[in-house]
Amino acid sequence: PTLTGFWEFCSKEGAAGCAAAALTRSPLDSRPWIFLALFCLLARLLDVLPAPEKCGPVTATGHVPRYLDNGILHCVLFSMVFGGLSDLGLGLYDFGIIYDIFGPLISA
Repeated sequence: PTLTGFWEFCSKEGAAGCAAAALTRSPLDSRPWIFLALFCLLARLLDVLPAPEKCGPVTATGHVPRYLDNGILHCVLFSMVFGGLSDLGLGLYDFGIIYDIFGPLISA
C-alpha cells in the first residue's frame, strides 16, 4: 500500500466508497476506535489551555499567523492523564494499550 495507490483507489471509488472501505476493512475491534475518539477529545480539550499568544513568521503573502504557545503544557498534561488513567494509576486500561492495538489503530 502506497499513498499513490490510496489516491488511485479513492479516486476510483469516490469519497463514500473510500470511507466505507476504511471502516469495513479494518478489524472489528472497537478498542482502537474508542481510543482514537478519546485521544482526539482529550487533545481538543487541552487545546484551549490558557497560554500566551505568539506570532509566527510573516508569510509570503504578508500574513502573520497567531497561535497559543501551549505545546509543552499540552504534552505534559496529556502524558500525565494518559499515565494516570492507565494501570500505573487508576487502572482503566493497560499502559501498553497503544502497542496492543497498534495495527487496528493505524487502520482506524
